[in-house]
Amino acid sequence: CKARDPPPLSPGVAPPRPSSVKDEVLAGVTVALASIPSSVAYANIAGVSPLVGVWSSVVLGIAAPLLGARPGVISGAASVAAVPLAALVAVKGPGIITLVTALAASIEFIMASLKLGRFISFVTEPVMNGFLNGLGMLLFKSQLKVFLNPPDLLAAIGLAAFTALLVQGVIFSLFFLPL
Repeated sequence: CKARDPPPLSPGVAPPRPSSVKDEVLAGVTVALASIPSSVAYANIAGVSPLVGVWSSVVLGIAAPLLGARPGVISGAASVAAVPLAALVAVKGPGIITLVTALAASIEFIMASLKLGRFISFVTEPVMNGFLNGLGMLLFKSQLKVFLNPPDLLAAIGLAAFTALLVQGVIFSLFFLPL
């Protein structure tokens, strides 16, 4: 049995190059810092502490590669889950999140085992755009109270400045430390 040649690259796409430790660390830090604002925003929508959102990103960031996430697949805070969780948390309390997450994971596992993912192609683009636009409006509405309250706004600006300085420090250290 003869091994097949890899498919040709699209025009303008560079072939992959071996990555260095510095590149991998920089990519990991970038993804981790980029997930913080969305995790906090989704936790805010769901009605739980921002720390719950941040820790869920940490757990997901560790679990996804260990459980076989594919390269190029984004694993991050799910805005899709924040909206229905808000109603559940309001009625049942934050303890329901673990049970709902386990139930959703079980359903996804069953659907993947039965290869039902192909049915997502029946969801039209206008439906997906409408869903995402509605989600964007909910995010805007949930963050509006921060901008209308000066102490919260100052805290948000301070956190953004701290994050920017942290990113600059990490980038500086990665480029000037031998790895």
